Parts: sequence; structure tokens; C-alpha cells
Amino acid sequence: MEAKNAARDDFVAKWRVEGLWTDTPLIAEIDAQTARAPATRLVFSSLERPSEIGCADLLKESVAVAAGLSALGLRQGDIILSQTPHWKEGVALFLATLRLGIILVPVVHIYGPAEVDFLLAQTGAKALVLPDRWGNIDYGDRVSRLSSFHALDNIVVIGATGAMPGPALTWDEMLSRGTGTEPPQAVVRPEDICVINFTSGTTSAPKGVMHSNRSLRAEVIQSSAYVARAPAGAALITSPAGHIGGLTASLRPFLSQEDTVFLDRWDLGRAIAMIERYDVARGLCTPFHVNALLGAGNRPRSLRQLMVGGAGVSPTLIERLDDAGISGFRCWGCTEQPTATSSLPHDPLHARAFTDGAAMHGCAVRLRNDAGELAAIGERGEVESIGPELFEGYLDPSLNAAAFTSDGWYRTGDIGVLDAAGLLTIVDRKKDIIIRGGENISSKEVEDALLLHPRIAEAAAVGIPDPTYGERVAAFVTLNGDVPLTLDDLVLHFETRGIARQKTPEHLFIIDDFPRNPSGKILKTMLRDRTRDIAR
Repeated sequence: MEAKNAARDDFVAKWRVEGLWTDTPLIAEIDAQTARAPATRLVFSSLERPSEIGCADLLKESVAVAAGLSALGLRQGDIILSQTPHWKEGVALFLATLRLGIILVPVVHIYGPAEVDFLLAQTGAKALVLPDRWGNIDYGDRVSRLSSFHALDNIVVIGATGAMPGPALTWDEMLSRGTGTEPPQAVVRPEDICVINFTSGTTSAPKGVMHSNRSLRAEVIQSSAYVARAPAGAALITSPAGHIGGLTASLRPFLSQEDTVFLDRWDLGRAIAMIERYDVARGLCTPFHVNALLGAGNRPRSLRQLMVGGAGVSPTLIERLDDAGISGFRCWGCTEQPTATSSLPHDPLHARAFTDGAAMHGCAVRLRNDAGELAAIGERGEVESIGPELFEGYLDPSLNAAAFTSDGWYRTGDIGVLDAAGLLTIVDRKKDIIIRGGENISSKEVEDALLLHPRIAEAAAVGIPDPTYGERVAAFVTLNGDVPLTLDDLVLHFETRGIARQKTPEHLFIIDDFPRNPSGKILKTMLRDRTRDIAR
């Protein structure tokens, strides 16, 4: 990690000038900024636990949560797992851990006993906070199947504890433990780790990404600055609470004085109702959410701009947003560096639709080709990045050597192209390729071509095993409307666009929806499993 820290030191003076590097602990800045705009509103849209509260009131509640956690024996440096949705209790818990110097591990809601067992074993967490039920998920049943729950010092349940095995406290009981006491004054430094966010683990065991007070603050400040404020209106957050995008969004109202509506689960009707009720003007969405909103007919009149990321974003989708009177713009990042590049809502359409934008303020990106040399303008290469919001390293330190270059930049594993204006376009994942007859075919290139077909809403390309060529190109698509689509239609579409024949899909699967992780990313492993069944 010495190389990584040395590389960052070269940028620190610049980051200080830009306000992205501070020596103030994150919770201290949250306290100060909230005092300036105490009524900034947080709305938690939920069937189970809907609530609306001002930032100052929620910050006050979080102090009581900190006292309760302290009464349970939790101390600075301890670790808490939270599988809490976008409810006010989850944000209050996050604020409390920041105040106490406790490390929070947010867990996506779909993780079952096996995944939670893995996280508990990896982190040595002393407490688990979760609902009793949420939607069709019975968390008591999940906890009963944890092999490691006996090792937990505390299980805190938002709701009833009757279904939980062993001793468990309700949220209110935890609060009552701290009644009449003040939480200890922890000495928290900006460089202290405050969050361990595990990657989704779609291709391997999840990796614990460690973020500090300082890196999370930089991400919140940067992402807020990149959303041009409309004259009035709130922000909409659809990213799950256990995902890095949803997690950082929960701090934005406190630091940017931005009224925010959180959806605890995606529901199109509820999303539209919240947009209309709270005059939502902007938001961060995945293509999945955007397609749903565009397919709903008349858009809510207050909605003016959407930052779109989290999965492959087609130029057509941004163009459709423009046609609907909404300025859509692409961004790119990852759990390790949540928002590394972005276009802006007032950029020309080409920059917003066909690129992932320029490096964020304070950030820098560069590309390295297969020869290990810095790539030229227009040449493909693996993206390397650095910035004030870059993570501090992995929980498993053995992973760090491969993650960083010898001079301290982060190897993202994404393949991109930089143009002369410094705009980055992600064209592929390093390993997301189809090998047909010894030729490497970019899945992203095939998908981009598929998405230019007017009948296709979303697309994913994977390799289907083939005894002759090794793999053939298979296309999974969802459709716009009821007009049918055939493989012959795709062959003509690719031929018309002058795309090489070997890149043309040779198998077509029309599906109702894609399997996804909580951030909206298509789970290609599940699609590949389907192709293997066909190839047998």
C-alpha cells in the first residue's frame, strides 16, 4: 500500500484547494452542515415503515442510537453488520457508527444465510441489525440458518423479535438501554475506516472494500456537485441501501442540503407517486429504472435530469430521455471508487449519450494497453484511476498487490477509450469477452449494437459453448412493445450496420426481465448457465 499512498500524496495539495480533502471527521462536518439547514427533508417511501423527517431531527435520533449501541458494549473499532433497507433507522444507525468510530458493513437485502455467514466470518462483527420481516423476506428464518449467529454479541431487530433464534433485542429496547446517557466522545480521524462495503460477488467471493471517513465525504461532495440544481425539487434514490450508491446517498442530504426521497424497494407506481408528491427534479438511476419510467407513459412534469449508471447505458436510452424532456447523463464508477467519471446535464448530447464523461474533480484516469504501456488517444486499454474518494484497500490485504499499480493507481478491470477531450467511454470488462474461433469479441460491443435496434429495450451478450468454435454469440433481450423479433431480424440489423459477421448473434433469447444484483447489474453468470443447458 506504500505505492498507493505515495501516489495519493502527489494529489493531496490539489484536493485540499478543491475542498475534497479535509482534516475534519465526517460526523463533525455533518453536524456543522446540518445546523445550517436543519429542515432538509428525508422521505423514506416504504410499505412497512414509511417516514418523513428533517435532517436535524434524524441526527438527534442518531445520538440516542449511539448511546444505545454504547450501552450494548460496542466500542470504537468494532464492526456492525446492517441489513437494513432505506428506512430512517438505517440512516440513524450509520450516523451513530460515524460518531462512535464503529465500522459499518452494509449488506444488500438479497444476501441469504450463506452470504451473511461469509461476511460475519470475514469481519468478526459483534452485532447484526436487520428487520424482522420486509416484503416477502423472513429475516428470522434467515438468521436461524446462520451457522455463526451464536458468535454474535448482539442481534438488534427493527420490529418484533419473536421469530429470531436465541437472544435478540428490538430496536426500541436497544434505544432504552442508552436512555439518559451520553455516547462516549470517540476521537475519530478522517483516515479511519468507517465502512466495509462488499462487492456483489457475481464472479467470485465478495471482496471487502474499505472506505474511510475522508473517502466517503469526498464521494458525497463530488456527486452532489455534479448534479446541477433545478430551481426546486427533491432527489430520488433508487439504489439499495446495501449498495455503495445507496449508502453514500444517505449522507447527501446532510452535506448538500438536498431534500431526498428514498425507495426501500423498486415499485414503478410508488416511484411515480413519490416523484409527483415531492416534486422530484433529479435522481440517480440504473437503465432498468429509466426504462421503467419511460415505459410508464407521461413522465412526471417535475423530473428534469437523471444521472444514469450502475450498468451498461446505451446511447439510445439517453436519447429517449432527451425526447421526454429529461436531461440524462452517464457516469462510471465502482465500489472501490464510486463515481470516477461523469458527464454533466448541460453537456452536448454526444458527450452525455456516447461517453461516460470526464474524470470528476480531483480524479484522474489513464489507460494501459495490452503491452503494459499508456494507451494513446482512441486506443483501448484497461482503466486505471485515482481520486480522493478511492478506497483505502481491501479487507483481505493479500488482494491489494493486484489491485494497485506499482505507482499507486487502482486497476479497475474495465476497458475503455479516451478521446482528445478527455472523455472516457467504457467499452468492456477485461474478462467479459466471447472467444469465437480464437477471436476475442467484446460483449459490450455486441450489446451496444443490439441496443440500437428499435425493438430492443435491454440486452446482454454472452458466449454459448460450441464444439466447433469454442463459443458462439448469444443475445438475451427484452423488447419494447409487442412487435416480435427474430434472429433473422438481428442478422439483417448487424449486416446493415456493417458489423463483422462473427459478432452477429447466432442465438436469440427473448425474456421478460433479466436476473440482477441489487445495483441493477445483469447477472451474466445466470444467463451463461442457461446457455450451457442448451449446448448440452
